Amino acid sequence: MANQLGISQNYLSLLENNKAEPSLGLLRKLSNVFGVPAGFLLWEETMPVEGETLGINEKYARIRKLVHELQKLRISRQFENEKADG
Repeated sequence: MANQLGISQNYLSLLENNKAEPSLGLLRKLSNVFGVPAGFLLWEETMPVEGETLGINEKYARIRKLVHELQKLRISRQFENEKADG
């Protein structure tokens, strides 16, 4: 993955562990690699709570879970395609 993005494995590790913030250019590369909109990569991990009803929070959680499952599926398919291509 680091090679695909043109970054070091150490920097990738820092990003994965939330010890570094990616540049806008890197977000664009990630967006292209994973086939998702760049905005998806900025998806907040916390749910809104202040002034929200429980029903809205439950819907938000379901949507967030589905989006993350879709991303995992796309990554898995991309990895399988790269393996098949050699």
